[in-house]
Amino acid sequence: MSLPDPDPLSADQRRHQRLRYRDPVQVIPLGSAGDYRPRALLAEDLSDSGLQLSSPELFAVGRRLLLALTLPAVAAAPISVTGRVIWSAQDGEQERFRLGVQFDEVSPTARALLARLIDRRREAVTPAAGARSTPRSTR
Repeated sequence: MSLPDPDPLSADQRRHQRLRYRDPVQVIPLGSAGDYRPRALLAEDLSDSGLQLSSPELFAVGRRLLLALTLPAVAAAPISVTGRVIWSAQDGEQERFRLGVQFDEVSPTARALLARLIDRRREAVTPAAGARSTPRSTR
């Protein structure tokens, strides 16, 4: 049995295609709540405008986060962006939460690196134009 996607945005409502991105992200909550300790959360997917995180704790909608994304395929050091939680939901019956984070502040360098990573991941899952899949011989 599959659980419904708690992400309130349908694929038609999203401006940017989401790509699978199962990598750790360092997160530091910002704002007046006072707990600024870093957390290592797991990203589920990524787009030009945000990402989805899996978290053991719930962050309120509207909460600003400082995110450090490791992009080994395109950058030697992590890139930092800020984002805002735009939706959150409990992840099935687990004691985990899924968070939709929209990027707020992204430097031109970070935006270019994100675009390069997304292009590479997109190319990896999309066959080249004109390429045909041929069955492999079992010999």
